[in-house]
Amino acid sequence: MQLGPRRRLYGTHGVFTSSLVGAPGTPDAQRVALTAGVWRFQPKTHEFEVFAGRHVKSLGVDFDEHGQAITTAA
Repeated sequence: MQLGPRRRLYGTHGVFTSSLVGAPGTPDAQRVALTAGVWRFQPKTHEFEVFAGRHVKSLGVDFDEHGQAITTAA
């Protein structure tokens, strides 16, 4: 995980697993589907979203001095 711009948490998700992300008790239809890519989460509002999808194998995410995302994938 990486703390990024606007104090959001960023992380990667591999290609060989599928997830339905949501708070405990959230129905599957209201969850966010994630298979491979980079996600971000806003701790104050609990907003979760896919930031960059369709990576084959996400390895990492970082940010330059201007706040631009840099991701790596295999």
